[in-house]
Amino acid sequence: MVWALVANFGGLLVVAMLAIFGFAFWSASGNTIELLRDRAEATINQLQTRLREHLDQPAEELKLMAGEIASGRIAPERTAEFDAFLLGGLAGMPQLRVLSYMKPDLSARGAQRLPDGIAIGQADLSSFPNIAMLARQAWARRASGWTPPLYNPVIRETVIAAGQPVIRDGQVIGVLVAVVSTAELSRYVERIGRESNASIFILYGRDHVLAHAMMRGGRVSASAEEPLPTLARFGDPVLAALWNETHNRGRLFVARPPIENRTIDVNGEYFPFFYTELAGYSDKPLLIGAYTRSSDFSEIINRLVLALVAGGAAIVGAILMAILIGRRLARPVQRFSEAAALVGDLRVSEVQPLPRSRIRELDEQARAFNSMTGALRWFEAYVPKPLARHLLKSGDTRAVESELRNLTVMFTDIAGFSTASQQQDAAAVAAYLNRHFGIVNACIEAEGGIVDKYIGDSVMAFWGAPEKIKNRAERACRAALAIRAAIERDNAVCRAEGRKETRMRIGIHSGDATVGNIGSSSRINYTIIGDMVNVGQRIEQIGKVLAKAETVAILISESTRADLGPDFAPRSLGRHKLKGRVGDMEIFAL
Repeated sequence: MVWALVANFGGLLVVAMLAIFGFAFWSASGNTIELLRDRAEATINQLQTRLREHLDQPAEELKLMAGEIASGRIAPERTAEFDAFLLGGLAGMPQLRVLSYMKPDLSARGAQRLPDGIAIGQADLSSFPNIAMLARQAWARRASGWTPPLYNPVIRETVIAAGQPVIRDGQVIGVLVAVVSTAELSRYVERIGRESNASIFILYGRDHVLAHAMMRGGRVSASAEEPLPTLARFGDPVLAALWNETHNRGRLFVARPPIENRTIDVNGEYFPFFYTELAGYSDKPLLIGAYTRSSDFSEIINRLVLALVAGGAAIVGAILMAILIGRRLARPVQRFSEAAALVGDLRVSEVQPLPRSRIRELDEQARAFNSMTGALRWFEAYVPKPLARHLLKSGDTRAVESELRNLTVMFTDIAGFSTASQQQDAAAVAAYLNRHFGIVNACIEAEGGIVDKYIGDSVMAFWGAPEKIKNRAERACRAALAIRAAIERDNAVCRAEGRKETRMRIGIHSGDATVGNIGSSSRINYTIIGDMVNVGQRIEQIGKVLAKAETVAILISESTRADLGPDFAPRSLGRHKLKGRVGDMEIFAL
């Protein structure tokens, strides 16, 4: 069957997958190249749009401010009012370094952004030829415009500036100047670069760097003679090789105009460049662009190769699948055997439901088995696991016949529960008891004890049956100490949540008792009976008097004390008379 499936199912699948993957690879390769081009062009277009918005805002704001001054609503002579006017304009344009107003005599009033705030003051700019040139150009054009990059000795940075003449009655009465530093512009393009995962640059012409992440701190040296660094001395070897034909490796793909692209090889690593012109902000067109490492693009290319490899692996997998399908026909039977083994060990909680099958007989088997395990989970909740395991292991009904044995019995009781429960509804009482019994039962079962029954808010448990245990008294006492620790931890949570804490008593006694099946033919219970059971319950009850101040009082009898080893140090509480008993008994606190 396995080899028949390989020859038929596997062969047909191989032919189909070869055809599908061949077409998919041819189609995906074309789509990938198109995707790379679209992503690169989208980056440049977004960069161009954001830079125009960044630089157009100051020019537009200067026109509005010039109108206010020309109309006389704002007068430079009213210094306090004019200073507030300049400060407001600078605050509204965070990209500006300086906003100033120059008069024809080249005296200026301006606001300057500093690292620790904004300063405003008066300056004589007649001794600065670059600034004088800006003013003369604005007056001559009688229109706004941007200057070429120039070194501003006042702020000691290279800047580009927008000038807006203020015209009143046909005369230029002053010029508003907005100054954008190359350091601020570099910080802006660096943020865009981080968003697009690319290195962004702006060139003045083709050979001078106007903005780049390396210039964000204004660390590149500049002077009035050379306000901008050239590509060669800028310090970015990748950007320096942009126009070097020895490093040019052609195009990864052809970009759509007006965007251009080329790939540069620097020390064996490829860097795709994408760039376009940005006109209208200087005497020369600005060249804006971005470059990335070839590894950024190779990741996409690698996906194509990976898809091809995955196709080959899928074909191999198809052949293996044909083999596995034959073997999987036997898996439902194997699952059934494994689940049945777990049920035989009474590990019903570990049994996972058998899955449905499209084969009718296997599906009916799975549904019947799942119904059986559901019933066994309820059985497991009502019958102590140690008892059930003992019965299954022995396989003999005589294993549960009544007999006299030396046992250790434990009784627990919640102090004041009857009074407290009268103030709560039935659901709250049940939830509290379930939580409490869960804590107590876990400690008892961890020490091999059998939880016999629940009596209201009390628990009765015993050690020594059905399996004989030599250190039954010690196990019972360890369980009691574990209950105390668990209740104290739970009380800490109750205190933090504002709920009432639990106080309880535990009584432990050792002695001979009858153990086995007790009941009628229709309903039996594996339990212990005898005088020692009553004594254990009386010891728990006397805790109301002898240890009423303790959170969890643990009292044991002298017979239990005699069975304990040196690890336990119970404290004698003296001899006391138990209710309904003749004579007295020495009681110990654990």
